[in-house]
Amino acid sequence: MPIAERDGNRIDGSLSMCGLAQGGIANWNDALDAVFALKTLIAPDADIPLTDLSSPQTAADSAGALSAAVTEAQSTPEGRARIALAAALHNIPVWNSASQTRPAPTDWAAREVNQYSAVLGFLQRTFVRRQDAEARASGNPSWTTGVNFAALLAKSSVAKEVGEIYRSSGLSLTGDLTTLNHAPRISENPAALAETSTTSALTGKLTKPQMDIHTIGDATVPVQVENATTAP
Repeated sequence: MPIAERDGNRIDGSLSMCGLAQGGIANWNDALDAVFALKTLIAPDADIPLTDLSSPQTAADSAGALSAAVTEAQSTPEGRARIALAAALHNIPVWNSASQTRPAPTDWAAREVNQYSAVLGFLQRTFVRRQDAEARASGNPSWTTGVNFAALLAKSSVAKEVGEIYRSSGLSLTGDLTTLNHAPRISENPAALAETSTTSALTGKLTKPQMDIHTIGDATVPVQVENATTAP
């Protein structure tokens, strides 16, 4: 997509296949929202770095520790509710693999089980790729400062599911959203943000036609990003 924006005179058109149409900055912010929610609500006392991953091993350790916490949480109604909330913040679809059974529209439990499976894969990919992105940018380019998690959930395609699962679990969704909104935030490294803005931000300004195609069940790059604006 950067080529389509910056070198439109060299091509007649372009095809984006499950592309990161929101750009690199928004991509890492979006992913951070979900892992921040998991860490804050499921493993609040664990030492699990979410950013500033100094090495591939650090990334693997963080992914493993948070995955283990998520796996344990899946065994309780409260844990499943919080996993559903984190999945919703990333718009992880309820049917995201050909190996899964497509759940009924109101089968909230089956929908969450499919998301749980996707969350585990999402964590492994996210931490590894974040470490690489941070190494290239010489720091963390993303943040949770200023994020209103209640407003973010309200925009999710699976917000209704989260409400239903929280009701059945006996947990307060409002309480957990308040916890997220008052948790210590993560700030970006200004130099890393500037570098990522140079290499990975998109303007949406194309001089030649572009066609976007996307799967409907992508747990890593949600289909909603195809409608993204240029804001991070």
